[in-house]
Amino acid sequence: MRLAIIFSGQGAQQMKHYHELSQAIATQHWPQSVKLMLTDKVVDEAKLTHNQFAQPLITALQLVRWQRLSSQLAHSPILIAGYSAGESASYAAAGVWSEEDALAISLVRSRLMDQAIASLGPCALAYIEEGQTPGMVDVLAQHGVFGAITLAHGGLIVGGETKGLLAVASHCTQHHMNWRWLPISVPSHTPLMHGVEQPLLDYLATLKLSAPLYPLLAGGVSAVVSSVTELKKAFAYQTCHLLDWHHCLSVIREYRPQVVLEIGPGNALASMVRELDVGIMARSLDEFHSDGAVMDWLGRWC
Repeated sequence: MRLAIIFSGQGAQQMKHYHELSQAIATQHWPQSVKLMLTDKVVDEAKLTHNQFAQPLITALQLVRWQRLSSQLAHSPILIAGYSAGESASYAAAGVWSEEDALAISLVRSRLMDQAIASLGPCALAYIEEGQTPGMVDVLAQHGVFGAITLAHGGLIVGGETKGLLAVASHCTQHHMNWRWLPISVPSHTPLMHGVEQPLLDYLATLKLSAPLYPLLAGGVSAVVSSVTELKKAFAYQTCHLLDWHHCLSVIREYRPQVVLEIGPGNALASMVRELDVGIMARSLDEFHSDGAVMDWLGRWC
């Protein structure tokens, strides 16, 4: 079986994921930082969108799921990829850094991102269905909004201060363009995050890293990378530069997987893969009721 694994980013986490993780770490050894986060007595849907809570939560959930899944796989993955914040876990799954370091990195990354926009007004991300047209590029520049992530069919995630995004949203409404706010409060992958790259790279330099055990797609350069030095640079680079996920999907397709499994949370990436190539069987762990159901589905392609 030719299996590719994708680790999701922020935006789809729900209370059920928080409860899943809480139950998992009750019976496993996890760093104190994660246990303290999960014993927070005031956790609701709003809390789940707070950057310094969301990123470590997602990373920990992905690591728990990968621990369970990887021990049952009959075949090694032909490719591992992480979307945005999902790279903390994808690098760990590929063996570049440890699970404990992955959690620490997610905490450092989220803190640096919040610090980078501390002097700005409220910020956000949003999706524009026709966002990659030349005319829209001019509109974004006019209002201080930046492209953050390119998607298929001309779709674009944009980021900036909320006041600028509101002006762009008004333009989209007037021109009958599909616009959707995302539940993310930091303008990831835009120049507003320029203060994150070097401190994050400096932090990564203090860790013991290893070459990946499996082909690892680095979103920062939209390519499979094996050099530890280049992987560190790509990981830090993508925080404040455009993430070309459309091209990343093309790279995944080039590896000719039979099956793509999204670790979650959410199933947006699996949907993107299916749209890209109907011949690839792509689903998310969130679509299954149990690990047994996942393994049964994977077993069909062995």
